[in-house]
Amino acid sequence: MEKQTINVTLPADLEYSSFVRQMAKEFALMSGFCEAWAERLKLVLDELFTNACKYGSAEIGGKLFIHFERDETEIYFQIDDEGKGKNKASVEKLRAHIEKNARELDDLTKKSGRGLALISALWADELILEESSHGGLCVGFRKKINGDKPAEPPHSSLSLTSLDKVNKVLTTHSTLSTDSKNTVILTLEGEVSFSNLQEKIKPIEEALKTLHEASTLILDCQKLRYFNSTFIGYLASWYNELHKRHCHLLLKNTNQDIRSMLDLVGLSRVIYVDSQ
Repeated sequence: MEKQTINVTLPADLEYSSFVRQMAKEFALMSGFCEAWAERLKLVLDELFTNACKYGSAEIGGKLFIHFERDETEIYFQIDDEGKGKNKASVEKLRAHIEKNARELDDLTKKSGRGLALISALWADELILEESSHGGLCVGFRKKINGDKPAEPPHSSLSLTSLDKVNKVLTTHSTLSTDSKNTVILTLEGEVSFSNLQEKIKPIEEALKTLHEASTLILDCQKLRYFNSTFIGYLASWYNELHKRHCHLLLKNTNQDIRSMLDLVGLSRVIYVDSQ
């Protein structure tokens, strides 16, 4: 197969992130990746797109340039920005930032900084950082088409939640109301992205303030389709806070995509995850 390319120019607007993820997934499936890896690769491009919007483009009128490329052996994603963002980063600064965060992936107290570090540590055969001809940064990601086995999650040094206690809560929580002093159940719906993150986490942050010691916070994810790497950081931080208070954090009814993400970053080793 000859090399095939697609080039797309989009506004630097996070409202387009769902569209970008879908493009990436379809391109990965067409290139021969299995469904599980296509789901991961769409998160890769979403992470690149989010970072380019936040740091590389003007708030109004900015553009991003997305490049897809494939042949018989590999797939390649690339995003270029115009370098007009308030927090413009150099190649050297971004590389140092990624390397630092990659060394701290198993630190479940971190709320942010996981995205590009996760990509480079777990999912990339090659992460390319260059100056862009459009004036900003060019960030590219290369992945060989050579198998379906996902990457192993990083090891976590935090102690595991008591599964006996958690299983007891899981088997009885359906009879408990959300105003029980020992259990709070909150529902997550749709997508959690950078544009709506604060709105989505507000009820959870409020619930954390009122939980008694040895209580359980259950997040029902039956209607949740997607979350970004920043939300993963918040989950880790919430777990850490609740663990210190002898409380439990449970994710109930997660779909396979979300369960796979939690497995990949190691959170399912410390947070009890109940899949559909």
